[in-house]
This record gives sequence, C-alpha cells and structure tokens, in this order.
Amino acid sequence: MKLFTNTITVISAHYNEQDKYTLVSFNLKKQNGKYTIVQSLLKIEDCITKNAFMILYVTGYGIISKKIGAINEEYLNKITKEDKEFYWSYSGYGNEKKLNFVRQSQVSELLEELQKAKLIVCDQFYSAEKEPPKEEAILNIANEFFNSRMNVRDILKSGEQNSKIALLFYKKLRFFVLVAVLFTLIINIFASQSISEKYSLINVQLENARNNAGKENSAEQQKKALFKDFDKKIPWKYSWLCDRIASDVPEQITLLNLSVQKQIKSPENNKTPELKENTVTISGSSNNPDSISAFMSVLQKEPFTKELTLLSVKQGKAQGLLSFIMEIKL
Repeated sequence: MKLFTNTITVISAHYNEQDKYTLVSFNLKKQNGKYTIVQSLLKIEDCITKNAFMILYVTGYGIISKKIGAINEEYLNKITKEDKEFYWSYSGYGNEKKLNFVRQSQVSELLEELQKAKLIVCDQFYSAEKEPPKEEAILNIANEFFNSRMNVRDILKSGEQNSKIALLFYKKLRFFVLVAVLFTLIINIFASQSISEKYSLINVQLENARNNAGKENSAEQQKKALFKDFDKKIPWKYSWLCDRIASDVPEQITLLNLSVQKQIKSPENNKTPELKENTVTISGSSNNPDSISAFMSVLQKEPFTKELTLLSVKQGKAQGLLSFIMEIKL
C-alpha cells in the first residue's frame, strides 16, 4: 500500500574539484499523478515547505560509482552492511545497477548545515556525475523515493530514514495519532498489573542507554580530534585524497590497500602515532601489466603527486596475477 504525499523537496548538493559544494533546492508538487518542479531556489531557508518530505541528492567529486558486478562481494558487504564510514545508494537496474558511495567525513559539513536549518532529510541519494543535476534527474529522484520508500510496510521497519518518514506523517496526522496514543495508554493502564515495575525498568534502561551514549560520544570526539590533527599535516583532506585516487583506478586493477601517511608505530599513552608523513601507499593486483602502467600515468598527473615510485611487482598466487606496491610523495 502506497502512502500519498503531495509535496517533496529535493536538495541538490554538487561538489566541485576543490571539495566545496553548491546547494540548489527544488520544490516539487504532484499534479495529474506525476511530480513536477514548481520552484527552484538557491537559499535553503527559502525552500522550506511545512511538513514537506526532504530528499538529499549529492553529486560530483569524491563520490565513487561502481557496477555491482564489478565489486567483490566482500567489499560490497563492507560498504553497505559492516562499515559505518560510508553513505551509499543504488542507481540503475539489472546489468546497469550501480553502487554509489562517499565517505561520511566528506558530507559531514553539509549534513550539519542542513541540521542547523532544522531540515528533516528522509532519504539520501548519491551520483558520481561531474556536472550539476538537470531537472530530469531531480524528477527521477523524486519518483524513485516515492516508489521505493512511500510504502506502509517499509516505513514500519526499523531504521533512521524510515523513522524520519514516519515522523513527517505523524506531523501531518498528529491529531489522529494523539487520539490513538491516548486510547492505547488507557488500555495499557487498565490491562497492566505492574505499571510501576515496568516504569522503573524503563528508567534503568534509559539511564544505561544515556551512559553508553555518553561513552560512545566521548570516544567519537577523540577519534574526530585525532583525524583533524592528521589532516593538518598535509594540505589535502584524507577522504578527498583516498576518493580521488580510488576514482583513478582502472577496471582491470583490484585495489587492496590505500594508506595516507601510513602508521609506522602504534601510539602509546594517548600520544600521537608515528606516521610516514607526506606519503600515500597503494597496493593492488591485476592480470594486465599495462593497467598498472596506465594507473601510474594517471597518478603522475594529479596535483598532489610530487613523486611516484613503484616499490615492487610480484607474481601472485593465481597464474598471471601481478601484485604491486607503489608510493606517492605529496
């Protein structure tokens, strides 16, 4: 069963080569069964429609797009299920289906700006397109959101995005929801014989959750502070360097490891770890020697490459497979 929503706002964030983004907001309204763009604005605060569903569409540099068939299943699961370092979305269908992903650190500033504007973003879509999206792409995103997310069964599932969609429906139907909640509470009061015990248990669970959240927040702040200190050592962001190098990798090469300022010695007593400063170490494998040369040629042209050295090329375990290690001096 599809839920009906008359208005949708698509916020387009396009990243340029300098790792800066440009925001354009599109207000869409459903007319004759299809969404049409009724307004496009450059200022976020001017586009806010009360209780509208907000969709974030991020394009440009720093976003990696790979066909599903070309991604190792282990790395696919790492990005979409295990690893919490990436935001991602799918695009296309069948043999053309792609996984589009970006490091969370790159879009953290953008998400903070939207949060300060008190916008509730219901879903996020990503694309590696180098040019800002045209109106056709915006309409496709709006229809994709409606077809894939505006379903009662999906909204009732757990998940942050589903919770945000449910919250907006609550705002639209808050009176009826309030009546339903009050009715449920009355039934619980008469039906339950241990309200006080349940209330105490909830308080204990809530206090434990707050304590755990405080510990996690403290650890996360220490981690962010450490990463910021790393970033100060070189004139480029870690995430931008990694994503830029990953986008240069030919299809014949499997990237195994990418380390910026590789750690030489583990930190002791909360001190800063010893790093191999101003270097990027890359390791991978390929069945085609020419692809390794092509990869090096592309890296030589990058603005951050001061010197590129091929440290080793070895015969892998599989027949015809070459393993290599190269190093970039920044």
